[in-house]
Amino acid sequence: MSLMSTSHTVLRSILRVIPRSNKCVVKSFSCYSSVPAALSIPAQQQHAVRPGHRLAAPLLGHSCLSTSTKLLPCGCCGIHNSGRQQKSNSSGESTILEFLDKEIKYEVQKQKSWSDKVGDFKVETNGAEIIFSKKSSSGEEILVTVNVNNAVDAAPSFGKDSNDHQENNDEIEDMACQPSFVVDMKKDGKTLSLTCSFTDDSMPQDNGEFSASVDSYADLITIDEVCIHDGEWKDKNYHVSTAIMDEQLYDNLIRRLEDQGIDDQFINNMVEHCTAYEHSLYLKFLKDLQSYIKL
Repeated sequence: MSLMSTSHTVLRSILRVIPRSNKCVVKSFSCYSSVPAALSIPAQQQHAVRPGHRLAAPLLGHSCLSTSTKLLPCGCCGIHNSGRQQKSNSSGESTILEFLDKEIKYEVQKQKSWSDKVGDFKVETNGAEIIFSKKSSSGEEILVTVNVNNAVDAAPSFGKDSNDHQENNDEIEDMACQPSFVVDMKKDGKTLSLTCSFTDDSMPQDNGEFSASVDSYADLITIDEVCIHDGEWKDKNYHVSTAIMDEQLYDNLIRRLEDQGIDDQFINNMVEHCTAYEHSLYLKFLKDLQSYIKL
């Protein structure tokens, strides 16, 4: 008996065990491409198959076409699901997840708490933004607004000179969040806005050393711009750079900040609060990234 004749006989035997009413035959056959005419379903057996569908050679050995007529609950022989595999992490994802697991455990140990008050200032947060607010004794509304994004660097070594810092440069440095901030003093519909930042002395230089010995963060702040405006800030508002400001006027503005509670203690507490809050955002970022990779 020739090979073609044998295949033809096998197909006839297969089709005889499949109930005429079983729609799985149609579904199963439809996912295969056409085969040579010699393997076509004989005309007398085509009542079980939609016209135009033919059996492909791989179907001959498929387990669903055995002597048992029991089919899968889905009404299909299962071959549609044969290419579906459970998601597995690539080597790159596995490496990231392994790192994140260690990093999260390490950062959790360093986590610090913060309160909803800093001195007599109330603290509100919104994403990366923090607002410190209070009412002064004279009735002015004082707002200090900071954004902790891109504001973290090595903390200054207070009370130590650059040689002390260099001797300990092998140790893991503490990090501090030293953001620029805007102080708004509001009264009678008018707002005095002072844009402040930390000086270069608060940041390590290229060689890892600090350029000056300081005793507190308050020694490191400077007023950059000053503006008086009505209502909310607008880009068209005129502001004055302190680079061209009279030194006596600048000193008076510094004292004005101190009179409203923006003093040494507040600046130090603000940096500590910003550092703890920024770290909590970083920890949340790590956990969110871990969850995303696992999707």
